[in-house]
Amino acid sequence: MNPKIITPATQVIDLVRGKLQCKITGNDRNDDVADAIAAARDYAQAFLGVPVGPQTLQYTFASWCGAVTLPFDVTTVVSVTAAGVAVSPLPTLGADDRTLTFAAVAPVVIRLTCGYTIATLPSMVKSAMLLMIADLVRNPQAQSEVQLYKNHAVDNLLWPHRARVSL
Repeated sequence: MNPKIITPATQVIDLVRGKLQCKITGNDRNDDVADAIAAARDYAQAFLGVPVGPQTLQYTFASWCGAVTLPFDVTTVVSVTAAGVAVSPLPTLGADDRTLTFAAVAPVVIRLTCGYTIATLPSMVKSAMLLMIADLVRNPQAQSEVQLYKNHAVDNLLWPHRARVSL
């Protein structure tokens, strides 16, 4: 059950907030901060096992048993096709916002939107991402004159929000 990314995730932390976290006022490091923001989002998404940032994913099921439980909350079901024919009306999500149940003939293709938005991003995840952004911008080199240590606060902040299945 590997998703195909249809629309990549949008950032949940903007450039202005990233620059503020890094205490950067000019525009000469915008690319560095933007790269750090993307890396922090990718790390958080891989660590948590849930989409960080609104995105559209597509799942294809070669066999269909009548239901699927996704590893994360779904915002909207965009489309469903069964054996190449659009399913109408669209199936509704279960009470847990993760389960879809409907009768269909395989193969089943489900396209959905999901992911934390700026409004729904937990503060602990946002804080971890901001810590990582500042660290990546301030310490971009693998070697340094002073010894650098892993910031365990990042993983400690992300851990309570970790999901059951990785993306």
